Amino acid sequence: MGAGRGPAAIWLFPKPRNFSAGLFKIQSTPPGTLPSDEDLFRSISQGLPGSAMPAFGYLGEAERWALVGYVKYLTAYTNAQGQRVNRFEEQQAAGVVPGPIEVPPEPPVTVDSLALGRAVYARMQCHLCHGETGAGDGPQVPLLKDSFGFPARPRDFNTERFRGGSSGRDLYLRIRIGLAGTPMVPYGDDVMTPEERWALVHYIRSLRRTDVAVNDLLQPEDNRIPLRRVEKLSTDPLDPAWEQWEASRIPLHPLWPEPQQVYAVAVRAVTDGRKLALWMQWRDPLPQTRALRVEDFQDAAAVQFALGTEPAFLGMGDRQNPVNIWHWKAAWQAELAAGNGPDIAQAYPAMHVDTYFQPQRHFLTARDAGNFLAQPHRSPVEDANARGFGSFQSQPPARQNVTGQGVWTDDSWTVVFVRELRNRDPDDAQFVPGRAVPLAFPRGFPFWSEERRAEVLARLWSREPPRHAELVAWASDPRCVRAQKGPAPGAACPLCGFPTFEWADPHRAQTLEPWIREDAPWWAAGLGLCGRCAELYEARRWQRRYLGAA
Repeated sequence: MGAGRGPAAIWLFPKPRNFSAGLFKIQSTPPGTLPSDEDLFRSISQGLPGSAMPAFGYLGEAERWALVGYVKYLTAYTNAQGQRVNRFEEQQAAGVVPGPIEVPPEPPVTVDSLALGRAVYARMQCHLCHGETGAGDGPQVPLLKDSFGFPARPRDFNTERFRGGSSGRDLYLRIRIGLAGTPMVPYGDDVMTPEERWALVHYIRSLRRTDVAVNDLLQPEDNRIPLRRVEKLSTDPLDPAWEQWEASRIPLHPLWPEPQQVYAVAVRAVTDGRKLALWMQWRDPLPQTRALRVEDFQDAAAVQFALGTEPAFLGMGDRQNPVNIWHWKAAWQAELAAGNGPDIAQAYPAMHVDTYFQPQRHFLTARDAGNFLAQPHRSPVEDANARGFGSFQSQPPARQNVTGQGVWTDDSWTVVFVRELRNRDPDDAQFVPGRAVPLAFPRGFPFWSEERRAEVLARLWSREPPRHAELVAWASDPRCVRAQKGPAPGAACPLCGFPTFEWADPHRAQTLEPWIREDAPWWAAGLGLCGRCAELYEARRWQRRYLGAA
């Protein structure tokens, strides 16, 4: 969850854990054994920092224990006789009862322990993956794959969040046990003593950037945002009145490791009894206030409210639990400040423009068709609803009742959302005194730097079609995301990894299968491919047939 740069309406997830494979990343039991019930309960309650797995501590204790039982039920496979075998039951029948690994008390950090840790780092060749400085840029990075065969980038010790927690005990266990399903292998007592392991933990933590190390120490709050009563409601993000109340620190969970992460958003909420004002602030050293070209990613922030009393799925809710989304956009803010719409001619100075001498004709099709996004904006905030991925829909112009303002200053965005506490719109969240409203901050972010985006888009739309290996290299960028395979709307194409709503039809995929399998022997037509990949391989097929090109 989070707020930050990029289109907050975009939701992309890395591949989730396959329970039936029995590969659990976070546990405190010996390698080769399944996690204990306590490990599963802790993971469900606290989430998995550094991944898309959020914390579900808001569920009741009985519900979380019931979820542990169901996850264990799902952990099964089909044996040679066609029987369903539960891995936990199989482990119990074999007499394997895993106990937690003993973690000795953490010794104090000293110069000698740091020197020993550095020597262990070199001896175990940690630099091959994590790099000499711990930046995750070692020479083995291009060769690293996870258990699904996807590229697996090692952790950047300098800036990225540690999966499974950043305490000394957490890191000690990660080194001792490894991370199942990843290239991170366990380092048991046969290769490393507890003293050396603790020294390595200290050295790894010494590689942290100062501000990141401070973030590691800040413990998450209860994620409740108190609503304070005021006499006069301020809609100015920079009004000093906001400073009289302490902000709630809401930790963010980037869906994929990315540089310059936004670790948390500061949030305040006030009401005058009639309206609600929601103030939020996050760091962003480079403002992006334009969204004219396809490679532009404007800064944005979104707040998601459950329309019911139960927390909705953080990924835009679902069919049974719809959500109300307030989406602030920096480009809309810039248009309102300038007093006019986007200057297309400035973005494309060499474009051709048709002249219409009959102004009564409908030539701005999106605007004249009633598309809300093409209308002149009265507010930089879009009021929308969703019932799951691919269902995001703006409310009609007459029902757009959320206002707001954003200001970028001192390397930070500060945004205020304002709306009446209650109204008669059935698709709006209603705020009743004394009742908590489940909410989330959908994370929006840019995939690459502006230079990288321009490079990728120029390459994608050049005459020479890129080979599959190049597309995979782009998609494996740690700031991109691989979603589930298959032709589901919004899912990632199995070839290039980019989310798409335009899948090639099955017949077209079947025709291209021989050409695609030259690059990807594992691919089959049933996995599907996006329309852009189909165009690339059709171009290659044409080159081979008519030009004899390699």
